[in-house]
Amino acid sequence: MLQQEINLYRHYEETSAHADFLIARRFWIFNAIVVISLLIIYFFSIFQLFYMRHREKNLEITLAKSKDEFNKIKSGMPQLFFNKDVNEAVKSMRSEVAAQKKIIEILSRNVPFSKILTALSEAIIPDVWLSSISIQKNGEDIILKGNTIGTKVDEFLDSIEKNKLFTSYHIKLDEVKNSNTESQDIRLSFVITLVKSDDK
Repeated sequence: MLQQEINLYRHYEETSAHADFLIARRFWIFNAIVVISLLIIYFFSIFQLFYMRHREKNLEITLAKSKDEFNKIKSGMPQLFFNKDVNEAVKSMRSEVAAQKKIIEILSRNVPFSKILTALSEAIIPDVWLSSISIQKNGEDIILKGNTIGTKVDEFLDSIEKNKLFTSYHIKLDEVKNSNTESQDIRLSFVITLVKSDDK
């Protein structure tokens, strides 16, 4: 019987230097491709992030402009168009109109202070000067305090009564006294009240 030897292990062959170089080259090329791919993904992510932030800012600016334009349009239109409760909006509009009418009525009824001061400057006479002018109740009550050299209070009263602005006032001399008793010259201090009346 013949004996036969069987080798169960592959025969080991040493790789050449050229083959090792090719394997190393493939390894470094693969690693380079992976690193370049990761860098591309990284820079693309950064670019996309900045782009989204820039777009977000633009959207915020556009939204702010749209709100401003809407508020301008809203302010120029009646509140009725922007209120769900129609009855409440109508009541609010009526109350606003009533308040505006009342303000217009008060302003048209009252005499401006500048007109009162102008009329007093026209009514003043020589040797008479005013030390205090009190205008109350929107010009309906006027209190004049002053002084005069000599007895010219009556002339000053007549001058006030002749002025057109004071024709609707009750004019009254409340107080007259001599403020310089030691001197021979008469110097009087006076208080005159003007009250506006509706019957004039």
